[in-house]
Amino acid sequence: MLAPSVKILDHDIIIDGKPRQIIAGAIHYFRSLPGQWDSLLEKAKAMGLDAVETYVAWNMHEPAPGKYEFSGRFDVENFLRLAQKHKLLVILRPGPYICAEWNNGGFPVWLTSRPGCRIRRDNPIYMAAVEKWFGELLPRMAKYQYTQGGPIILAAVENEYGNFGSDHVYLEKLRTMFIHAGFDIPLITADGGGDQSLVYGGMIPECAVALTMGPGECLKKLALKRTIRPDGPDMCMEYWCGMFDQWGAAHRQFAGTLHETEFEAMVAAGASVNLYMFHGGTNFGFTAGANYYYGGSGENGMKYASDTTSYDYDAPLDEAGDITPKYERYREILRKYRPEIPERTFAPSVKKQYASVPFTGCAPLFSHWEEIGTVHHTSSPETMETVGQSEGFMLYRTEIQGPCGNVYPASIGLWKLHDRAQVFLDHKFLGDFSRNDERQTVEFRLDAPNGRLDVLVENLGYVNFGPACGQETKGVEEVLVGAGSCHFTLNFECIALPMNNLSQLTFEPMRQLPPDTPAFYRTELTVNVPANTWLKFPGKKGFVTVNGFNLGRYWDIGPGDALFLPGELLRSGKNEIIIFEQYTPHPMVEFSDRRNWGDILIIKH
Repeated sequence: MLAPSVKILDHDIIIDGKPRQIIAGAIHYFRSLPGQWDSLLEKAKAMGLDAVETYVAWNMHEPAPGKYEFSGRFDVENFLRLAQKHKLLVILRPGPYICAEWNNGGFPVWLTSRPGCRIRRDNPIYMAAVEKWFGELLPRMAKYQYTQGGPIILAAVENEYGNFGSDHVYLEKLRTMFIHAGFDIPLITADGGGDQSLVYGGMIPECAVALTMGPGECLKKLALKRTIRPDGPDMCMEYWCGMFDQWGAAHRQFAGTLHETEFEAMVAAGASVNLYMFHGGTNFGFTAGANYYYGGSGENGMKYASDTTSYDYDAPLDEAGDITPKYERYREILRKYRPEIPERTFAPSVKKQYASVPFTGCAPLFSHWEEIGTVHHTSSPETMETVGQSEGFMLYRTEIQGPCGNVYPASIGLWKLHDRAQVFLDHKFLGDFSRNDERQTVEFRLDAPNGRLDVLVENLGYVNFGPACGQETKGVEEVLVGAGSCHFTLNFECIALPMNNLSQLTFEPMRQLPPDTPAFYRTELTVNVPANTWLKFPGKKGFVTVNGFNLGRYWDIGPGDALFLPGELLRSGKNEIIIFEQYTPHPMVEFSDRRNWGDILIIKH
């Protein structure tokens, strides 16, 4: 019996000596929970897919230098074993850069904040960290290669590098790391479908080239690729069958049939295609990334646009993992060419509209921050990264002298704000600001000899694409006070609030707080039988934890009106819910068996 083999010869992917057209779908294990994986993979196989594709999110697996996490929802090896159980092949894309609308493009902030670190190039600080990370990850993955009896048939070196740079020495060093880790399956690169992406550095001779692209002349782009790189298969590594959402914009959905028509055209032509996404899932916690639009703005009119907690993506499987009409249409297309695909029906996952629960306790931030925060006494405001923080909030606290604002207007101004701030004087809310605002100043009046100034700054996600990726700092760099906001304020308490452990909070009996007071609120949901549900946004802006698990951010500017709460996070009996509301909460926490997207942007091709 011949040993299992995968090769790329001429224009074909050859598996066990036979040409194979691969139809795959993207499922990011880190955007779902382990209890969902089996169902997601079963539905992938039932739609007619040969394989699943996944990135590996470095920042989730190495949250601190040398401290690795491969358990629970980060147990990528378990995900690979389950894929093989369902007779699915796997395309592995370990980066180290993944983009993926994922925080910082997948890079750990502890790395990108190191002095002298320049990502995605042959930089000694960066490459030393990559070599250590790949030294941990790649041997774990190598044993799951198809040639070793596992499911992985292809592995990608970097990701869409042609959109970024042209350091071939860097790409070759990455490829060598795969070889040294024992990879003997074909290595590929994935680049945008335009000629510039291909010509300007995305390719190296030893790796076959696949394209990332959405509907619009896909066959022409594959033909263009052949003129630049005649060898290798016709392969679309990302066929964008949907789109992600950003706060303040309408939910995006594809309209018409062009995305289906182009998918079918590639299938009919024998090209291999990976649907991005097959299941989008959820950006739990603070894992959502952001885009920064140079020389313009995104569809929400902002230069900096942070991504939503939901990564539904208008995918064939929705965020809860249920099949959609798009799933049915893609399956029918595949059955034209693969009539052996059986008819399957799937009951929707059980979803419940639990009874609303009122809040039972509160913990105002200004009087409870010491329970969860770490204070750093500094002369000037420091960024989050300077104090070793990479997510959550930073509270900048100082004292300003009065009286002022009686004769000349006095104002408070912020300098280099990333990303959003609320300003308080003696705990009274003065205003809020975004890094997109042209002016970040607010007038005030202080009659007393002094006053307490608090500036609460929120990290809304590191940019994951383009020149700003890996170059950002979060927080605020200067706070200016006085006539015309021209006086640098000094002597700060910089209070780090990563919000990664709220178990130390003590709650007071529930009471009405002054309007726009940032505070934590607690309640309990009693459940007989856990089921999927939607937790409706419980206020204007904040985040929600359930039994200590951070569901993610909410924001009433939408899109949508609820966070997906998987039944896997609930337990029979009492479930603790804590919200951090930055303004004023609703009277109680409400649940629904569905989400209302609100405004929908129909994307036409």
